[in-house]
Amino acid sequence: MKRKLFAILLVCSLLMTLFASCKTKSDTLIEAGEDVISLMVEMLESEEYASMYGLSDRYDEIMDKLRQGDYSKFSSVYELSIPEEELLEKLDIDEKDFSEDLYQYLCSSSYGSFASRVNMEANVEAISVSSAFAAQKVFVDKKVDENKIYLFVFEKGCPIVVSFITEEDGAFKASGQFIINDSFVTDDEDSIQESCKAFGFDNVKVKEQ
Repeated sequence: MKRKLFAILLVCSLLMTLFASCKTKSDTLIEAGEDVISLMVEMLESEEYASMYGLSDRYDEIMDKLRQGDYSKFSSVYELSIPEEELLEKLDIDEKDFSEDLYQYLCSSSYGSFASRVNMEANVEAISVSSAFAAQKVFVDKKVDENKIYLFVFEKGCPIVVSFITEEDGAFKASGQFIINDSFVTDDEDSIQESCKAFGFDNVKVKEQ
């Protein structure tokens, strides 16, 4: 079962690379996150984009919920510090099963699995819609030298997780996904930490930016 879960979450994470945009400059991680969120909103508002996925009527309720949100300005943004070994444990990744290069690739990809895991605990529709409207862009900033996860919270709308994955030559990928699960509470640092624990991430440190 854990292997099946790992496969689903990892595929969701890796598929996002198909939508990576060209490299662009960004002054801060928050600005990079806002740039990705803007692209996600454009996807959400485009009927043509939605039709590419052939989402049936069973997804209408979730789609309407997302579209009723206002993602033009976040109310809060938090950094979620999740130990890499905990992400790997949830995905059942064992270093001895892979070459060094492939293992490091999977380690980086695991950061994109957090939102997928939370959505999977809601229902199939949540993870399908979140995956369909996930977006990724590549930025250049040599000051970004480690992988990070930010949680953007809005007055009206679902929260959005943006993972920042470092690459070569000062580049990093920013990947955004909606969290479509009402059980994930985002009122403040403590509630977010408790929500993470409820979904099996026991050692998450939360800090408002």
